[in-house]
Amino acid sequence: MERSAEPIHCRACGADGFENLGRIVHGEPTLVAGVPIDLHGVEFSLRRCKTCGFAFKHPPIPVEKLMECYAKSGAGNWGFDPDPYMRRLDQITQMISRHARGKRVLDIGCNNGAVLKAFGDEWEKFGVEPGREAAALARKRGVNVIGDTLQAIPPGQKFDVALAIDVVEHIEDPVPFFEKVRSCLSPGGVLAVITGDSRAPTARLMGSRYWYFCLTEHVSFYCRRAITGIAQRVGFETLEYHRISHRRSTLWQKVRCAVMNMAFLLAVKTHGLGLPVVQRATRRGAPGWITARDHMIYLARVV
Repeated sequence: MERSAEPIHCRACGADGFENLGRIVHGEPTLVAGVPIDLHGVEFSLRRCKTCGFAFKHPPIPVEKLMECYAKSGAGNWGFDPDPYMRRLDQITQMISRHARGKRVLDIGCNNGAVLKAFGDEWEKFGVEPGREAAALARKRGVNVIGDTLQAIPPGQKFDVALAIDVVEHIEDPVPFFEKVRSCLSPGGVLAVITGDSRAPTARLMGSRYWYFCLTEHVSFYCRRAITGIAQRVGFETLEYHRISHRRSTLWQKVRCAVMNMAFLLAVKTHGLGLPVVQRATRRGAPGWITARDHMIYLARVV
């Protein structure tokens, strides 16, 4: 994989000027959607636009390599049947029901159809999904899987709601993606996004070594200002924004995640205390912190 030239303009707002927030370290073995990917010899860093706060992994991983991994991924890579309550699907469906004007819902990156199971039988359920096994299972669950990406949706086909849950962080160039989503929505249609919030306190504390940045397939990182700016630029108005944790969790889980990450940060700051075993541990990305309030739910409507 060849190293790309330094970025010039922000892919979210078009402005010049970036901060280099430090090195990103992927896990070992290096996987995308559970599928091995060869990134040997390439060092990655986290960059952030000084104007809008949009952050991204540099150099970018070629889209073709990522799509190849997604296509090969297993149907249960992100869980066959995630707990609807723990994954906040009740919260998502309630928010959408407050704003939706119709019952045709498109799940972008619908995986195996687990999310759409949370929507009642009164909804017409559609999806796009690059994973072959996942798409096959989604069809068995009653989802009309149109194709592998948004580009497969026929011109003129419209939906009342579009879901992008744990998706936009996988998209290198966000503006064309949001434009395409808008073109698929009916007048007044609603877009619901769940993604990481790069300005969450825990993300700022851990910097470029934060678990969310170190997941190989994550290439773009949003904050409230960045996603609102993109949405307005392509013709959406903001309806709701909430900062949340990736999933609901117990107090013990919250304490455990916090302790593990604080220990990792201390080890990094002290250069592993000079102990080889600790130093080896700090060469990896930080432990997961799925209990942290480092995600956002963002809802917008077509203007």
